Amino acid sequence: MIRHSVILASLLAFACGPIYKPDRPPERVLLPDGFVGWTCLDYGVEGAPALPRDGEYVVVRYPADGHLLTSSVLSGTYGLRDVYYYSGDRVVAAPPGFRATGGFTRWREKDPEARMSWFAYFGTDIDASEASKAERDADSDPPPGNVRPSRRLMP
Repeated sequence: MIRHSVILASLLAFACGPIYKPDRPPERVLLPDGFVGWTCLDYGVEGAPALPRDGEYVVVRYPADGHLLTSSVLSGTYGLRDVYYYSGDRVVAAPPGFRATGGFTRWREKDPEARMSWFAYFGTDIDASEASKAERDADSDPPPGNVRPSRRLMP
């Protein structure tokens, strides 16, 4: 009986695997050293620079306020993401457990600047659980994150 359950679970995992196949280029996300919280990436902003590439990666370098504008257009629904901290020209991998712990897309049909915005919460699972309910309210933009000096990795 256990063997049948294992086989059935394996077949189900194999069948569902393609659902989560990345359909856009991987991202290399660069956050200011010590940044924790919500970020906003406005896509399709006329006159803003396109997101640069580094090999196969799209580089998303957020400023200290966590709000980035780009003329690039988001395509696809899912992509892999590596998260790093930066300070000046130095870049280091974010600490273990630090990642995008939540996110959503908002279409901005009435906004003359951005066609759509991607909001993502960067931090640990504990950081995300401590985020207030207002930050998770889908009817308004969440407040941007900030640099936490106690979380800096670089002197």
